[in-house]
Amino acid sequence: MRRVSFAPVAALGSLLAFLVVANGTLVAGAQTVVPEPSAVADKYFADGQYEAAAAEYRKLIASGTDVGRSWFELGASLQRLKRYDDAVPAYQQALKLKFDPKNTYYQLARIAALKGDTAAAVDDLSKMIAAGFVPEQQLTKQPDFAPIANDARFVAIVDGIRRKMHPCAYEPQYRGMDFWLGDWDVRNAAGGLAGTSHVELMLDKCIVYENWTGTYGDEGKSFNHFDTNLQKWVEYYVGNRAGTMWTGAVSNGAVVFESGSGSALQRLTFTPLPDGRVRQLFESSSDGATWTPSTDLYYSRHKP
Repeated sequence: MRRVSFAPVAALGSLLAFLVVANGTLVAGAQTVVPEPSAVADKYFADGQYEAAAAEYRKLIASGTDVGRSWFELGASLQRLKRYDDAVPAYQQALKLKFDPKNTYYQLARIAALKGDTAAAVDDLSKMIAAGFVPEQQLTKQPDFAPIANDARFVAIVDGIRRKMHPCAYEPQYRGMDFWLGDWDVRNAAGGLAGTSHVELMLDKCIVYENWTGTYGDEGKSFNHFDTNLQKWVEYYVGNRAGTMWTGAVSNGAVVFESGSGSALQRLTFTPLPDGRVRQLFESSSDGATWTPSTDLYYSRHKP
């Protein structure tokens, strides 16, 4: 469906204003929309006319208009003109006015790297991270950082940002169910085939996802992840016959989930076995003290 938007009258360049005069009559008049004070400077900058943009931003600073942003944009204009020694003081003025510290320190770091001042670049990047880190690609794919790309301090900063952006790939609490990954043939305790299962990591290694196909027509999918708010593992199982939410924790290498309440409690335990199999044991309880096994399954690596 095509979306139709109706522009306000002001966006057309004029506004019909009705003024109430003393005798109570209405007088219609056209009111011209006043552009943003920075519009001229911003237009010059967008068009790549950085000298003209810098001149306009200086006028804005002198007039006290949006001073923090104007200092930042002046720095950006001078940076694009490669007048780095002039850009730095402009950015520093923006910092004094607390204007966008994250991006300001980022730009200062770029300049320092280009000038070969690794210590200053690292210091600015550290301050940038304290103010709110940027995506790692803005460091690894930014040519200005090429002169310091192999410096151990820069590498450590990039690694720190990468860990913040991809916590599931690095933090050990997310890896508690990795023993379950793979393609499996699933059998009951008597050796009969109960089904097959494919388990993989999803969403930047944050989700352990199972796709289950049972021998007798039952199908299901489970989404397992470590919830940092609950500090527990959570499983959402949805199938064509049932759906359950479980919460649990790692205990002695196994993952133990529980569900239900009152006299209808369930427990689900995944245990990695020494021979490479994984045991999946379902139990039930009416009091939380005595547990009775209900389903006992064994996952064996599928052999093509």
